Amino acid sequence: MSADERILVNILREQKSLASNALDGFYSQRAWHPKSRRSFRNYMQNLCTMGLVRNLGEKRGRVYEIVNEILNHKHTGKARVSGTMKVV
Repeated sequence: MSADERILVNILREQKSLASNALDGFYSQRAWHPKSRRSFRNYMQNLCTMGLVRNLGEKRGRVYEIVNEILNHKHTGKARVSGTMKVV
């Protein structure tokens, strides 16, 4: 997982659920060198594929939320994804 993806996961841990444009705004404020909107969408697609985040809705109405399994593993700093340990 990239540093930018970790930032996005941490934001969703705090907020639980955010509209795509709001999440992108938080990301732009926190990232040292925020990437383009296209890169943001690629990061979110990758996080959804890994099962860390789920998306609801389409296009402008899309909302992202953290998957509960990740919240349960917050105290260890690790979450099991696809049979491997990922640091989150």
